[in-house]
Amino acid sequence: MKNLTTKSLLIICLVLGFLLFQECQKNDKSYQEPTGLISLKKAEMYEKNYLENQYKFINEKLNKPFIDTIEGVDMQVSDYIKDSRAIRFSLEELENYIKYVKAYTDKQYAKDEISLRVYFGAKNVKFEKDKDSVMRSTLFFIPTVKEVTRNTEAPHQNINQLNPLNYGSAGDPDSIEYKTKG
Repeated sequence: MKNLTTKSLLIICLVLGFLLFQECQKNDKSYQEPTGLISLKKAEMYEKNYLENQYKFINEKLNKPFIDTIEGVDMQVSDYIKDSRAIRFSLEELENYIKYVKAYTDKQYAKDEISLRVYFGAKNVKFEKDKDSVMRSTLFFIPTVKEVTRNTEAPHQNINQLNPLNYGSAGDPDSIEYKTKG
């Protein structure tokens, strides 16, 4: 009888251990896959569309006063001022900003009411001591909250009590176009 109890207990422990192991493997992902993911091909198409439209227009307007002041000079495209076309933020920077926002909002709002809005902006950038500063594109994040009042949902409102996040790395426009590998 004692031997049967020991064997039964051992079998129960093995089954529970196996089930626990299986559950741990299922929950190995500590995140949920985002719903807004796009394919690499679509991202490449978006970058191409941007370069052929907005980026081209911005650079033409950015250089118009510069080109108009230099008559009769044959300038190469490389001589033109080029706007930023990509801005990089480190994962640590973004994680810290999200923690900053959560620390403020967790006690005041439900998680599904908070989001980040991305604004496009422009700032003066000085590259060399003997040149004037140049206006370059940038972007910044600001947290928002979905306002819900009397069964109506208003658009997300900026949380102006928190500072926006800027100062990603843009620098000179890189020469690397967005391309998929393969």
